[in-house]
Amino acid sequence: MKDTGRDGSSVEEIDFIPIAIIGAGFSGIAAGCRIKEKLGFSQFKIFERMDGVGGVWRKQRYPGVACDIPAPLYSLSFAQSTGWSTLTPSGEEIQCYLDGVCKKYEMINNIQFNTEITDLNWEESSSRWKISGFRLQREKERELFSLYANVVIIAAGKFYSPNLANIPKLPGIDRFGGRIIHTLDWDDSLNLEGKDVIVVGSGCTAAQVVPSLLASPHNAGSVTQLMRSAPWVRPKFISERLMSMWEQYMPWLTRHIPFLAGITRMIIFVITESYYYLLFASSIGRTRFKRHVLRYIHREAPAEYHEILAPDCEVGCKRFVQDIAWYESLNDPRVHLTTANLKVFEENAVVLEDRHCGLEKRIPAQIVVLATGYDISTFYPSMSTTGRDGVELHRLWTERGGPQTYLGIAVDKFPNLFILGGPNSTNGHTSVLINIENGVGYLIQLLKPIIMGDISTCEVKTDACTRWTSKIQDASNGSVWKTGCSNWYISKTGWNGTAYP
Repeated sequence: MKDTGRDGSSVEEIDFIPIAIIGAGFSGIAAGCRIKEKLGFSQFKIFERMDGVGGVWRKQRYPGVACDIPAPLYSLSFAQSTGWSTLTPSGEEIQCYLDGVCKKYEMINNIQFNTEITDLNWEESSSRWKISGFRLQREKERELFSLYANVVIIAAGKFYSPNLANIPKLPGIDRFGGRIIHTLDWDDSLNLEGKDVIVVGSGCTAAQVVPSLLASPHNAGSVTQLMRSAPWVRPKFISERLMSMWEQYMPWLTRHIPFLAGITRMIIFVITESYYYLLFASSIGRTRFKRHVLRYIHREAPAEYHEILAPDCEVGCKRFVQDIAWYESLNDPRVHLTTANLKVFEENAVVLEDRHCGLEKRIPAQIVVLATGYDISTFYPSMSTTGRDGVELHRLWTERGGPQTYLGIAVDKFPNLFILGGPNSTNGHTSVLINIENGVGYLIQLLKPIIMGDISTCEVKTDACTRWTSKIQDASNGSVWKTGCSNWYISKTGWNGTAYP
């Protein structure tokens, strides 16, 4: 059977699989492991665009990349690691952890690497999803393919498109003789020795990058960090002395004392979960937190930066930055932090403009590092998803004012389609893996009757989907998202992704 791809090329109809999972990051791996373990079902395939598992943790290779959630909580509850070297493991260590999980659950044979899914189409006549995409071959050749599946699970995540922060539109960028690189596309061969580096951004990534550029093997000559607005920074988890003790003794203890890893995880879960009630839902808690952070700034950061490091937004309006070494690095004479705007590129320099008085300053630059995060204005922008009656997912979300799902995992008019890590399913106060595992738990309950043949399709009702979204918005009344973030417009049916200054 032959079909036609988007570009008119011939496509071979190759297969049928009961369950198709898109993405081999934490979400996809968690779903696959639990389907095997809880349902005893292994007839599924995970499609991954990269050449290995890990998702964003495989993609991210910038200097200093690490987890900013305590390691015991940033691991799957059913596959606890007893070997974390530190509370804030590196990206490489997290990648090794995921490789180990796949080995334990014998997942590799269920994963098809170097494969990108571009189209999902629900066929009413067969009650199946038609999945189309391409395999990446050598020399960047692409082999188009399609197959059918009863169930599709989107576990693609949302951190794969870099936010370029309007950099390509700046004057003079074409004549800049240095290198401009986003942290998402880091080049391991990049030589920073003695170079003048500009870092654009002040979020979690920038807080990891700046200290790392100063240390070996990078040894940058100077680092100028451009900060649009100061983030709320959480102090270090524990003191350096306690961290040293943790790293020295905890791996041995968790390997030799049964249940210690689980107990440790539960304690950290309770502590981090309390942040929601203390900060997001309580104005009193936010006031206390502000005082604590401001004292921390004055204790750790140079006096010249105290004023600009004090955030002008409410606590919780932006994701917290976990301080590992950022404030300490600001004491290094090679580092300069500024709120000036990047205005013009020159061949070996950039021109900064003070946003208050308009004064310009020219500084040398050979490398510009964009630590500007991700473009998450659209979920799964490279994949077209069409459900019942020709309804396209992105168009439906646009009509309703923004991305929304029922319980974070399902959308009406899209039967047998489930989402992990979708709209309104993540948080800013604890590990995202908690939400992922909650979604997988619901998913297992929904998949069981389909696998057993008791039902053929499962689809959420329209009114249930819209009522759930309204419930979320109503529940946020009185929280920081409604009372403190006045610079964000939140519609009754969902965030429309538009920021107003």
